[in-house]
Amino acid sequence: MAPFGGLQARLASNPFCLAYPAMDGQAPVVLDAATAAVAVGKARVARANHQPLPPGMLLDDTGQPTTDPRYALGDPQGAFLPFGLHKGSGLGLFCDLFAGALMGGETIQPGNGNQIGRAHV
Repeated sequence: MAPFGGLQARLASNPFCLAYPAMDGQAPVVLDAATAAVAVGKARVARANHQPLPPGMLLDDTGQPTTDPRYALGDPQGAFLPFGLHKGSGLGLFCDLFAGALMGGETIQPGNGNQIGRAHV
C-alpha cells in the first residue's frame, strides 16, 4: 500500500481487527478491515474475472491511478491506496510498526529483507 500522497508501495495492506466482548449471550462487536481501500482478496477476484477495480483504489507501477487489478498482484508492481486517505495510511503505518516490535522483527520497508508485494500478496 502506498502511504497517503505516495506513489509506491511502502506499507502492507494490514488487517486491522478490533473486538469488544459481549455479555449475557449477546454477540460481540467486531471490526475486521484492511487498511487499504480494497482488500487483496477482492483484487484477486477482480483479476480472475477480468474486471476492473473501482477508481481510487490502486496505482500502477509508475504511480498513476489505475483500475487494472494486475498492478495489485505481481509484475509490474503497483500499489494499493489507503482507505480514508491519511487515516488508513496512519493505521497501516502503526500496524507495521507494532507488528515489527511485537515479533522482534523488522518493518516492511525496503532493505529489511521483507519486501512489499511478493510475500504479502
